[in-house]
Amino acid sequence: MIKVLMVEDEILNAFVLSLQLKQLGYQVVDTVTEGEMAIEILKNDTPDLILMDVQLRGKLNGIETMEIIRTFSDLPVIYITSYTDALMMERMSATRRSSILQKPYREEQLAAMLVLALESDSPEDNVISSS
Repeated sequence: MIKVLMVEDEILNAFVLSLQLKQLGYQVVDTVTEGEMAIEILKNDTPDLILMDVQLRGKLNGIETMEIIRTFSDLPVIYITSYTDALMMERMSATRRSSILQKPYREEQLAAMLVLALESDSPEDNVISSS
């Protein structure tokens, strides 16, 4: 079973996303609300994929968190975000092996993005828009 670390500050969003992942056959190994917590977990455990919200609790946002994670891990990340401005998209893209799923999304879009992110060894981005 594919293991996923979820980094999401909104409890309801995390709950719904966790249910969707389970229905799709993925195992959520942990859910955290702060980037600092995600970094600590990844120093000791290696999931197959990271689902990362951009806006988080704590001192780091999701992009800053991934910049730190990239110093010791090349795990694929899917940013799940409502931010679509060019600067934010560029910053997410700069973290390598990143995919971007724009909110709101449908479950089939999530399923497609999970497959793309896990199958791709390319540093190029995958983007699925809600439009």
